[in-house]
Amino acid sequence: MRASLRVTIVAGLAMLALAPTPAMASLFTAAEAYNAHRYDEALAEFERLASGGDSVAQLYAGLMHDNGLGTARDEARAFYWYMQAAKQAQPRAQFNVADMLYHGSGTRQDRHAAMVWYEKSANNGFAEAQYQWGLELQSGQYVPKDLVSAFMWLTIAANQDVDGAQLAVRARDDLARHLTKAQLEQARHKIRVWMLIHDPNRSSVSL
Repeated sequence: MRASLRVTIVAGLAMLALAPTPAMASLFTAAEAYNAHRYDEALAEFERLASGGDSVAQLYAGLMHDNGLGTARDEARAFYWYMQAAKQAQPRAQFNVADMLYHGSGTRQDRHAAMVWYEKSANNGFAEAQYQWGLELQSGQYVPKDLVSAFMWLTIAANQDVDGAQLAVRARDDLARHLTKAQLEQARHKIRVWMLIHDPNRSSVSL
């Protein structure tokens, strides 16, 4: 289980100090408390905002319950908050929901349902989900096997500037050795189309 993928609450919330809305200011207050290790205070504020429907706060409330910060570790509660955020298209939350469904952490194990959330997170740009979704399409254990689409997702994940991208690079390069020229060209076409739709500001992808 890749628990490390669900651990960090980003310090980048400090940027919310520049935002004018009361909700953003409240998130910044919660982030300040978290970064100062006042976890009880941070969790209370994140959960207050989460209960009001703020998807960012829902994600962070889930992360805190998942890691036992400001409270005893409670995977079921973490899953609840992740799911609320996932329904609002928070990519990391969608990945965490998938990961917990896959392993049966905080909820009953349902690997077919996990596939739905891995795909959603991948389409929303989350690199870890793109890598995992590529592996799932390659294996064909819980979804129909699709080597062309697997290569596509592994390539997109490999081109993200994140920790662990080298895993996607190695998986992509290994898969490429088993594809025909026609399959590789089909995959590259799918990548170009996906990038045009989902990330038009990136001019190229290393294929």
